[in-house]
Amino acid sequence: MDSILAYLEASWPTWLGIAVAIIPSLITGLTPYPRVDGALTTLLKVLNIFSVLVHRDSPSTLKAPFTYSKPPPGVSVRYGYSSTTHPGFSDLQMIRLLLGLSVVGLATGFLVPSCAAFQGLVQKTISCDSESVAAAIPAILPDVINAIQGGDAWNSQLAALAETQGIELVACALEQAITMLSANSSVSKTPAKVPGSVAIARATAWIATHTK
Repeated sequence: MDSILAYLEASWPTWLGIAVAIIPSLITGLTPYPRVDGALTTLLKVLNIFSVLVHRDSPSTLKAPFTYSKPPPGVSVRYGYSSTTHPGFSDLQMIRLLLGLSVVGLATGFLVPSCAAFQGLVQKTISCDSESVAAAIPAILPDVINAIQGGDAWNSQLAALAETQGIELVACALEQAITMLSANSSVSKTPAKVPGSVAIARATAWIATHTK
């Protein structure tokens, strides 16, 4: 359980992005086309703009983002929904368009978080065998261990270290920290706030999230 919680804590930006992308489509696809005015309709309109699914009783299945669902047969166009904003693509054309946009977005790094705390924390293969990395680990090892043995800010502390020292060096220092904590040995400057098992789980989750 500790390892699962540590992994979720380390990878929350990724899961947040996935949730933001999926939730509008999920809610839109499960709800009927609005027929009455009110706060709920306003919320559904906002979610519909970002959704790639239409309302469950609207014609077709998919639509382009930033357009509205078509009203179902017999329902007048109301509350800002306009049939003219729908490009009229077939489902197959829409799937091809969305796949193409996804490929372009991934290729250009559009989906990489731009928050300063996570700049440069792209996944990469690490190598801890180089002389330069091995020589630099002792200098940051105490700070790395302090972070994973500390409070709830451990993830942001590691992110700050990775931003200044490099993700490869921090990951290698975490691997050494895991070895030391497993042997009940530590160079921490301050008393640990969490058990060693939790610190190891945090380190393992961070490495798994930021490297491959």
